[in-house]
Amino acid sequence: KYYSEPMSVKVTSKDGSLKWCEVRYYRKDNFVYGTFVDITEQKAAQEKLEEKESLLRLVLDENPDVIVMKDFQGKFILVNKTVAQLYQADAEDMIGKDDGDYVPQEQAEFFKENIQKIMRAGQTEIVYEDSTDVDTGETRHFKSIKKPLKDKDGKDQILVIATDITDIVDTKEELKYIASDLQKAQERYQATEKIGKVGAWEYNIDTEKFWGSDQAKKFFGFPDEENSFSPDFVYNCMLEKGRVNQALVNLLEKGTEYNIEYDVQPFDGTPIKTVRSIAAVEYDENKKPKKVSGFLQDITQTIKLSKELQSSHEMLAVLTKNVPGAVYQYRLYPDGSTCFPYASNGIKDIYEVD
Repeated sequence: KYYSEPMSVKVTSKDGSLKWCEVRYYRKDNFVYGTFVDITEQKAAQEKLEEKESLLRLVLDENPDVIVMKDFQGKFILVNKTVAQLYQADAEDMIGKDDGDYVPQEQAEFFKENIQKIMRAGQTEIVYEDSTDVDTGETRHFKSIKKPLKDKDGKDQILVIATDITDIVDTKEELKYIASDLQKAQERYQATEKIGKVGAWEYNIDTEKFWGSDQAKKFFGFPDEENSFSPDFVYNCMLEKGRVNQALVNLLEKGTEYNIEYDVQPFDGTPIKTVRSIAAVEYDENKKPKKVSGFLQDITQTIKLSKELQSSHEMLAVLTKNVPGAVYQYRLYPDGSTCFPYASNGIKDIYEVD
């Protein structure tokens, strides 16, 4: 080979501190050239991200309730261990499949029609439903909380938290259990919101008031005990309130897609956050807009990582500016496609390209 694959290595500095470097080598004629790029901060940020993802996975898998996310066609996007055990399947293998691969087709169609109805309505619903084991014929009863969401591209998704109530379906304690379980499910949903740094919000056109979930209120630093907020109160926390308000106006008046990022100065004085917000209009039976529903995602850390990565690229450009020839990274993907993620200015002289 005339080049090496990039390697991440740990290096001890003169002061004794440890740093992570990305190392690349390439050979030209009888010389071997190398580049060392400090990726310590990037590595630390990546490790923190992986730690949070691992924690989220642990929270999901240790939860005794069924927790799934599906797309509009009913395909599994996320499942926890409880779901995999229920369907006697591997959690990773279930991604991309639907209920029809594990339960009778009639039940699968019911599940699919139900979630599509909820996603179209855009309202959280609590439903009671059954699931039958195709091998044993055993039927389990569930009480499910189904919360419609939008992904970053505005596509419909749904979060389902289902509690197995088989053992108490016909008992006199059912009403008491429902009240208790609703509270627990709400707490679990709030915990999921917190870990995922996602919050829901609504704008009621008739009352001209905003509502926010617990996590959404936390993003804006609003009091927990308040549930309704005026537009002025909300917009005063936005550093670009004119742009954000115009995006809402365009959504209502022109049907323009509402998918924006903006900075928030929380009401309680906590540090500025960057959020992404996606929303859609809900209409009444006369096709008149009645409210706007959306979600917020805290992307502060993502923006920070992006800036750090850009800084790393700029540093690499400075380091390679005076290196004879060209320094580049060549990547071959599993599907056979290739690209150059990075190339120094020397590539222009060699290949006469920009």
